Amino acid sequence: MKKLLFALVVLCTVSFVGRAQVTVDDIVNGYLEATGGVKNWEAIKGVKIESVLKYQSMEMPMVSYEFDNGVKFQKVNFQGKDLVVMAFDGKTGWKTNFMNLKAEKLDNETIENIKRTSKDFPNPFLHWKDKGYQVTLEGEEEIDGVKTYVLKVDKGTVLFNGQEKPNIEYWYFDEENFVPIMSKSQNIWEGPMAGKAMERYYSNYDAAGELFIPYEITNKVDGQVVSSMTIKSFEVNPPFDSTMLKMPQDTSVTSPDK
Repeated sequence: MKKLLFALVVLCTVSFVGRAQVTVDDIVNGYLEATGGVKNWEAIKGVKIESVLKYQSMEMPMVSYEFDNGVKFQKVNFQGKDLVVMAFDGKTGWKTNFMNLKAEKLDNETIENIKRTSKDFPNPFLHWKDKGYQVTLEGEEEIDGVKTYVLKVDKGTVLFNGQEKPNIEYWYFDEENFVPIMSKSQNIWEGPMAGKAMERYYSNYDAAGELFIPYEITNKVDGQVVSSMTIKSFEVNPPFDSTMLKMPQDTSVTSPDK
């Protein structure tokens, strides 16, 4: 039934927009409606996502929480050990150092960037004007044989080594149903991929409660897969044990700020 309703919503959206001059609002509104509707997106105060992260030859179960008050928690299971990727209470946070397996505080720059990007929750396009984002229609482009509308999303800046860097993304929406099949950002500032664009492909859309989301997300650079995530479950407004945010007390814990 939900898949049928999804198909009807898509058909109505396409019929309404037609082939007239499409605007940013047409695309964004069509996308929000096709993936559950504005009211259902607005009702989200938190999410819990259980997934499998694939990186090179490794597969790691991952659990992520995110809430509208800025709280974020993410952990992976690596070789039988639960490692915290991020525990953030809205003001401060910590993570596991994957080299020495010790807990360490998040540095000030990371915290600032988390705060700046928290407006993306639960959806970067929900009330994007109120968030101060600039969204423009850049034209059309074919992605893997699919005709898409290209939206440029300017979210301001993020910090890297104390310098302000542009936080700009390009989103590619299928012209037939207005769901994104790819997004692209150039926020790779260091390492062997510095200066290159990260392309994120969205596929295997299906129901998640009242929403429709991609259950498969694949990251590519220069056409090569660098990682992927398969969502196993998506829970809206889940219970959350806030004690998980507390940093372990250990005399050997290090902090990047020291």
